[in-house]
Amino acid sequence: LSLQSADLWHKAASLTPTAASPALGVFHLDKFHHLLAYANLTDTGAPQYTYIRLPNPYLRAWGGNLVALQNRIGSISNPTETLAPLTAPIPEAWSPADREATLAQLQAGGGSMSAVLNLLDAVISTERLLIYGGPETLTERLTVITGLMALLPTCARADLTFASYVNAASGPSRGRVVFA
Repeated sequence: LSLQSADLWHKAASLTPTAASPALGVFHLDKFHHLLAYANLTDTGAPQYTYIRLPNPYLRAWGGNLVALQNRIGSISNPTETLAPLTAPIPEAWSPADREATLAQLQAGGGSMSAVLNLLDAVISTERLLIYGGPETLTERLTVITGLMALLPTCARADLTFASYVNAASGPSRGRVVFA
């Protein structure tokens, strides 16, 4: 990336890492691509940002497996490291038992199924959803996003863009679900 491209992508993918947790987001980039963004703090406390431009079919192939995406880019520790090319996984069916377990985790954090459906309604409307004072860690926040994705058809999960943490300094986020 050029410095100009990195600056534009940084503005498109507002994320803020914290001392307690890195931040992860998926954003629409253009008609054919999404932007996967990861922000963490280095050992010196400086923020480090990783951006991966993903073709839409590639993101859809993951079928909502956000933990695998997080693990793939979250393991990068050297900003000058050359990354191996990402390969699209073979989509696996989400078993009814796994879907029920994901929904149970979401309900445990958010209350009744009615409350979960209200979140889903907010996500699929034209408005964006800001969750303030929600779960603290990236893993817990991904549980919320994955739980909402479990309620969507597989082909629509890639359209559920999100930012796991933003603050006023990161600027406005283009994610459909934003944690603050």
